[in-house]
Amino acid sequence: MTNAQQNLVINPGFEEYENCPTGADFFSGYLLDWTFYFGSPEYLNECGYTDLGAFPRTGNGFTAAYLYNIVTNNFSAHDYLHGQLSEPLEKDSFYYAEFHILPDSDRGFINKYEMIVTLEPIDSMLPADGVLNMEPTIEYVGDIITDTTQYTKISGCFTAQGGERYITLGNFNADQETDFIWDPNTAIEKSNYSYFDDVGVFKFSFEHLLNFDATICAGSCINIANRIGGDYNWQFAGASPSVSQEIAPQQICYDEPGVFDIEVVMAHCAGQDTLLLEGAVTVVPQPTLTADTLQQLQLTTGTTVQLEACAEGDTYQWQPTQGLSCTDCPNPLATPQEDVAYTVQVLNAGQCAQSCTYEVEVFEQPDPSFSLSQDTICSGQCATVEYTGTNLDIGLAFWSFESAAPAQASGLEPQEVCFDEPGQYEISLQVGTALDTLTAVDTIVVLPQPEASTTAPVPYRLQFGERLRLSPCADGQFYAWQSSYPLSCRNCPDPELEAIGNDTLQLLVSNGGNCAVTCRYFVEVEVPDNIYLPTAFSPNDDGRNDFFEPLGPYHETLRLEVYDRWGGLLYKGEGIAARWDGISGGEPATAGLYTYQLLYRDVRDGLVKKVSGGVMLLR
Repeated sequence: MTNAQQNLVINPGFEEYENCPTGADFFSGYLLDWTFYFGSPEYLNECGYTDLGAFPRTGNGFTAAYLYNIVTNNFSAHDYLHGQLSEPLEKDSFYYAEFHILPDSDRGFINKYEMIVTLEPIDSMLPADGVLNMEPTIEYVGDIITDTTQYTKISGCFTAQGGERYITLGNFNADQETDFIWDPNTAIEKSNYSYFDDVGVFKFSFEHLLNFDATICAGSCINIANRIGGDYNWQFAGASPSVSQEIAPQQICYDEPGVFDIEVVMAHCAGQDTLLLEGAVTVVPQPTLTADTLQQLQLTTGTTVQLEACAEGDTYQWQPTQGLSCTDCPNPLATPQEDVAYTVQVLNAGQCAQSCTYEVEVFEQPDPSFSLSQDTICSGQCATVEYTGTNLDIGLAFWSFESAAPAQASGLEPQEVCFDEPGQYEISLQVGTALDTLTAVDTIVVLPQPEASTTAPVPYRLQFGERLRLSPCADGQFYAWQSSYPLSCRNCPDPELEAIGNDTLQLLVSNGGNCAVTCRYFVEVEVPDNIYLPTAFSPNDDGRNDFFEPLGPYHETLRLEVYDRWGGLLYKGEGIAARWDGISGGEPATAGLYTYQLLYRDVRDGLVKKVSGGVMLLR
């Protein structure tokens, strides 16, 4: 079934009829009330004809009629197909009509197939001989049609009187005037039963009958839809082929853009004519390719890239729209968040298109972050480095450890690295995807481990009140002495001590952190029987000999008095806490020689004793 056209009066073909459960026949778009004269309804089944073994020429439906049927020697009975046109014909307009017939293979064959177009419907009452003796509008002139494998087209041209609305198909000749053949051995009866399909009446216009798309793309073709038989000489400017003698030339192809004429010289049922169609075909250029139609891109998450259309044209259509700054521009900005395939269709004149694809692979940004278990260690010790980045889907993870063991490593698992030599060293981690590589760098400080180079005598043996300059057992940056002695300093390498009793001193030598060594010093003091008083002291708050006081393990101070050289009392203290700090009258006493008197009790025998002497105050 062909599609309706602008000049169509009756659209060819029979389609399914809405009242038939399995489908029947009417003209496409125009329900025709066909009337069957003197026919047998059981054979004119409007719902399919499946019992007849026939087939439609197009679509799903067709119809049939008896066109030759001798009832007696002097009486015939013909069927006529009758229907109404979709619109009245125009006076003096030229029309082309066609219908297609297929003889039934089980009956006889004839040479009379005709069409009448009338103002009023033909009366359903036939003459006595059963034949409408009327002058046909269109008739078949030729040999008896015996082809039962395909439909035969019957066509012709006529000029309308004006106002015709009805069409009748059939044989308008008596049986005696109809050429007829049949085979008694195969035919079931002496008659002709033929099927009809694709009936049409068209207002004659070559522009319409050409029926092709007037605007095409370069490299495309047109097909001429002319259906009127005759002699033709076509000329197609700028096309291949450029000439044709076909009734309806097919595959007329245009490679170059431009506007082209079509000229045809024809002789047919309407007479002879020359038709020049100026600018009949407009050939639009295909969009010009400027790049490959398939491009592959790689981006990291959040990166924006400008896509460039692979062709130049009038309009652009991008899909999908997600992540694009525009969808109808040639070069949109794309910020995809995941893998995507963008396509762009580049068009000229809205129909000539080039399509391109951009396959974008999106990688997560590499993250080279890592942490150190310690940023300062001692020589000979180890530290652990651990990947702390958020992106675990990376293809490269390479560690580099300066002056360490191991010197290199790969992977994201924690790494333990050890350093033998002091110094400041670089640790780097390089991570990356197939697209990008980033590097992070950190440093670690390796301090020297102090080592004991000397050992203190075990023990030091000193007299009570004897002074000793201590030497450190190792070299380092920091020193810490622990002792019950009044040392000259506690954070220096070599303090001085005054022997007042047995003690154990401890020295911690450190280079920072836990890089340290510990040494012990044992001191044994021989204490005399009598009491000991210093001959000099220096009250300058340096922690060394800041007080004048009696020393010794076997006495209990009762009273201590200090006099200037003129006998003036400068200090008086009682009890075991008595000691002079060099202050007199709230002011520091001047340097010089002073006398003292000490009253004490010997705790060994309980006797009270008195001793006097001189002491030098140093500033």
